[in-house]
Amino acid sequence: MCTYLAQRGSTYYFRRIIPVELRSALGGKREIIYSLKTKDRQAAKRLIPQHTIESDRLIDQAKAKMSKADDSLASIRTPDVMTWALSPKVHSAGCKANAEAVEASETSEHLVALREPRVPLLAAFDAYAASQNIKPSTRRDWRKMIERLVQFLGHEDAAAISKGDLIRWKDHLLNEVSKNGSKRDPRTVRGSYMVSIRVTLEWAVEQGKLTANVASAISVRLPKKAKLRERDFTSDEARKILAATLRLATSNIGSYETLAYRWIPWLCAYTGARVNEISQLRGNDVAKVEGIWAIRITPEAGTVKSNIARLVPIHSHLIEQGFLPVAEAAGNQPIFYDPNRQRDDRDGNRYYKKVGERLARWIRTESAIDDPYLQPNHGWRHTFKTLTRTIGLPQELADAVQGHAMRTVGATYGRFPLATLSEAIERIPRFSTENHAGIS
Repeated sequence: MCTYLAQRGSTYYFRRIIPVELRSALGGKREIIYSLKTKDRQAAKRLIPQHTIESDRLIDQAKAKMSKADDSLASIRTPDVMTWALSPKVHSAGCKANAEAVEASETSEHLVALREPRVPLLAAFDAYAASQNIKPSTRRDWRKMIERLVQFLGHEDAAAISKGDLIRWKDHLLNEVSKNGSKRDPRTVRGSYMVSIRVTLEWAVEQGKLTANVASAISVRLPKKAKLRERDFTSDEARKILAATLRLATSNIGSYETLAYRWIPWLCAYTGARVNEISQLRGNDVAKVEGIWAIRITPEAGTVKSNIARLVPIHSHLIEQGFLPVAEAAGNQPIFYDPNRQRDDRDGNRYYKKVGERLARWIRTESAIDDPYLQPNHGWRHTFKTLTRTIGLPQELADAVQGHAMRTVGATYGRFPLATLSEAIERIPRFSTENHAGIS
């Protein structure tokens, strides 16, 4: 792709002509130009998409500025942003000749205007994300993946993407080696990278912008992993983790970290919640409802996988240990992290996820849970399910507490009263930190 590629000496540049009617809004400049800081043509081509996105932003700002400065421009059709390329007569001369021809004359008979991509991929993704109201964190992650695809392809025209392009992209992702020497997990490629492009193209098909979704037939096969142990904690592992929370060296740990390490494992143990559903809790998410103390797990506080809020009763053992005053002291602020330490205030900031990551590392260190096949935080989710089966709790009740999807359409009707859920949670045996057992 050499549409915007120019070369001076041996260095490649991104070069884009600014439409005449927009130049005054950009300080009279005739072109947008960036050094790509490389002498390798293939490397330069891979850098073109990101500069195209940036120049699109500048062009859009110029259009808005011109429109605001003179209302009469609203009645004049602003020409589409054009890219410039050589006509077939001189195209074989390559990108250097293209740049020299543009330098000589913008109205040369050897220049022809080419329209922007028929279906801009990033714009299609943004429209899809807005229409589906997807979580800000997911939107940000998926957009970065789409940007990487654009960079890989060297263009962002969704209408020009073929099945073969996406197969090459998939293979590239699977074979790419990270800085630590490991390859990307195929589950991430299938569940995130390929999903992000598939839903974007599907949206474009639904809107009549594309006739087919070439990503729909792309599959990523997952190698079957050996299962070397169950994913729930043994009684001894549960005891070690919970015992570690009670002997914190508070002088070496900040107040928020102290609270997180002290309480999150216990809350996960008695609710079976995801660690990030707990780490994002605010003080006012703990309240007395219908005479029962409960925590409200809600997308308002951060991320909930189902995007559905739920109330989970608090086990009496947590109340006896003194959790309620901890929540009350936080007020309407997060309990387990300092919001003032967030360096990024965009929607979907995931500082609370860092709390869970640090907690997992702390658990491995402090409780000697070093089994690589065991997840220090997520193991509580499996352990809770095991305990509910042990005591014969109906699985619909366990699913309601944990936020698992109901298994039938009929099960989604109505709800379990909070009193019913509280009775179920109270049946969970109390965890013990004594050496002889994990629960009592």
